[in-house]
Amino acid sequence: MLNEEIIFPSIAFYKAIIENTGDTDRAYDVVSRCYEDYLRKKAEKMRDKCRLSVSYPFVTSIAGDFIKRQFNDKAGFEAINRSKGWKLCHIDIVKCPYHEYCKLYGCEELTTAFCDADDIIFEHLHRGISWDRTLTLGRGDDRCDFIISVDD
Repeated sequence: MLNEEIIFPSIAFYKAIIENTGDTDRAYDVVSRCYEDYLRKKAEKMRDKCRLSVSYPFVTSIAGDFIKRQFNDKAGFEAINRSKGWKLCHIDIVKCPYHEYCKLYGCEELTTAFCDADDIIFEHLHRGISWDRTLTLGRGDDRCDFIISVDD
């Protein structure tokens, strides 16, 4: 579903802009902004669910469930769950279709637009909850880390 709805159209749009304008930076900016706009709607729904939760365990659980539902093997991802208890949702993505297809179609640089967009989803989920990301496949690391934790 990600391939048909997001990845392939984004790559095609990116390539078409470059072909018509010759401007890779502009193509990146346009595709990045479109994807960010799309994700803002999803982010609001997730934040609304998290705001209803008065208990932190539910927030980390909701975020973890979302990550597992969206970033699973059916969607072309490989993930390692490193979560520990209710205070930490830590999932490492070691294979990502965004990265794989962008690399296959010669536009690996576009992967970072998708990586950057994760911040839109996971930042500001709930007061007392932190989102941290230090690594992404799109930036050349060996994994993408999704770390959502309860602030002490």
